[in-house]
Formats: sequence, C-alpha cells, structure tokens
Amino acid sequence: MINQEEVYKWLSNEEYGKLIDLLHRNKEAIKSDQNLIHAANISVAEILRVSKGKENPTEDFIFILEKLNMIHVGKFFQMEEVQHKELIEILIRLSNQNLKKAYQYAKEYPNEKFAQSTIEEFEATQPKEVVHTQSGYIKLTHNNQIQEEDCRISLFKSKEEQKMFLAFKRIFDTYQIYPNVALSSLIDYQKIKEMLSKSEQKYFFNASIDLVVFEPFKQYEPIYFFELDSVWHDEEGAIEKDKMKDSIFSTAGLKLFRIRDKENKRINEEEFEELVKEVRSLVENK
Repeated sequence: MINQEEVYKWLSNEEYGKLIDLLHRNKEAIKSDQNLIHAANISVAEILRVSKGKENPTEDFIFILEKLNMIHVGKFFQMEEVQHKELIEILIRLSNQNLKKAYQYAKEYPNEKFAQSTIEEFEATQPKEVVHTQSGYIKLTHNNQIQEEDCRISLFKSKEEQKMFLAFKRIFDTYQIYPNVALSSLIDYQKIKEMLSKSEQKYFFNASIDLVVFEPFKQYEPIYFFELDSVWHDEEGAIEKDKMKDSIFSTAGLKLFRIRDKENKRINEEEFEELVKEVRSLVENK
C-alpha cells in the first residue's frame, strides 16, 4: 500500500528511482487519491529542481529523467505542461553529446526557444529534401552545409588521357568507355587472392586502370584494359607498382595493354586512333 509519508521519505533521501517506479506502477492509485496526487506532483517538482542544479549528473540520474519523460508520454502519470517543458529542456541540455537524441526531445516543443537551436543544428546536418513533381512517392535529397569553395577535379589526370579517351570513343562507338576505373571494380579479388603476394593484395584496392572498354551487350563486362605510360613510370616506386599491376592481370587471365611514346613525346588523337584500330583488329581477329 502506498502512503504519502513514504513518498516524502524517498524525497528526503533522494531516492528518485523509487519515486519514478511509483509513478510508473501505480497510475490508477494515484488518480484516485488526492494525497498521492499531491505527493506525486511535489516529487516531480523536486526532481526538476534538483536536475536544474546538476551540471554533470550521473548516468543513473539521467536515466531517471528519461524514464520520467516516458511515463508522461505513455500517460502513466501526466505532469503539467510547464513541468514537461522544463523536463525536455533539461534533457536537451544533458544530451549535448548526442545531437540526434537531443533533436528527438526538441521535436516535442518545436516552437519553443529552448528547442529551436537544437532542431536547426540537427537539420543542418541532414540531407536537404528537394521538392519536385514526383515528391509524393519519390524522395530526392542532396547533401547539406555545402561550402562555397568548388573543389572539383577533372576526370582525366592529363590531356593525353583525354585524347586517348576521345580516340577510343570514336573507335568503340557502340561500347562504353570509362577512364580511371578502380581495379576492384574489374577483377574478382576472391578468385585470385590466394595467388597474390601480400604487397599485391594490399595494392589491389588502391590501384586503378587508365581506360577500360566495357561490353554493353554482356552485362557491361570489361573487355579491354589500357594504361597510358609516361616518363613518370620510370621512377622506382612507379616501376614496382606497374610490375604488381601486370602480375595481377596475368594472374586474373587478362591482358593489360600499355601505351607509351618511345621518345616520351605527346601522342596526338590521330595517333591514338590509329593505334586503337590496330589493337582492336589484332585482338578480335586472333
């Protein structure tokens, strides 16, 4: 049997957990007993008063406040709106290390000043929804907090790569041509993993291929692989990487073609185009 004196004793001893359990388990008894209603209201007021003065409350105390909110939301015990607003403001402050959690509390009173800054801060981190003619059933968003500086780079690492790409586009006009394709998007790593050295395994996921021709009529399977070499490939580190890349392709049962001007001059589009024609003819007529 619940009695008012016991409630005041818990308050005096700061046994707030017992008070919250009282509100949770005895909603019907509280509703029918004016003395207990009074005691319950005093308990809530005291918990809120103590909460305001706690800068670094324990996790157990925060859990008590969270449970008090759940009791109110679940209508086990309905505190006054002004008290609930105080509780939500406190929970927002105590959730400052968890913005998403603070936002969930702030949404209880979106028009209140104490909640608005949290709502704005959280929503600024979320993708921004774009309104369009099909918004009713298709959601379109873009990233938020976009800086003014434009940091885009070209798809091509050099003008020679771009020339090579244009030449390939003309020769393989019914195929799909892509530059700088990740090696991991071209070769099944699991099939060759055990046959690669440790350094090759590590390099596999960092490497890309300068230009790849894909067969659009066979589920976009890659069929030709090309590297454009230059004087930079004569450096010690580059030589080692090229060897590993060649080894990976050999292990995977694929040919990797390397293009390089013997005199380290720039190859023009016409020269690329003539070379590509011959390579395609050689491969397809083999």
